[in-house]
Amino acid sequence: DNSYPWDPGGVVGLRRFLERANGLSEHITDENTTEPVNTVRQLHKTIKKIRKDIEEFKFNTAISAMMIFINVAEKEGLSLETYDAFLRLLAPFAPHITEELWRYSGNTDSVHKADFPTYDASLAKDESVTIGVQMNGKMRGEVTLTPEATEAEAMESVRQNDSLAQKLDALTVSKVIYVPGRILN
Repeated sequence: DNSYPWDPGGVVGLRRFLERANGLSEHITDENTTEPVNTVRQLHKTIKKIRKDIEEFKFNTAISAMMIFINVAEKEGLSLETYDAFLRLLAPFAPHITEELWRYSGNTDSVHKADFPTYDASLAKDESVTIGVQMNGKMRGEVTLTPEATEAEAMESVRQNDSLAQKLDALTVSKVIYVPGRILN
């Protein structure tokens, strides 16, 4: 909807991203090694994000999700199956390089004829989230909770954190605002 002036610096960042996508095959683990859970979880989060972003025409955030996936895959490693799924995600954004990588991966048919990956909702969900804790409108710390944690569980986590508990004891709490998975104020 908005028009922006052309920035040639953006091409440099995109090239680096595609170079990292090209080098991702070097991080494929052998068949006997189990794939890291973080990589699988991040793949399903990425698939979910990209499917949503394509429908909403938010292509920059879809590419950002792929960059996050590459960061995790480079650190943890990935299976050939996960690599192929990533290539199918990348195909609409970089069709020519993806077609070449797809062939190098051992596939004979076109990547564009392959089904777009689907995600498992249970794997696309975080096991824990870190939320910010504010007191009197100022950020005072963070606590880690399950995404489904209630306000009472969040407050209990704050009370178990020594530095946050001290700050909480010094205040008179008149109102608590809790947005699950985001913030406790």
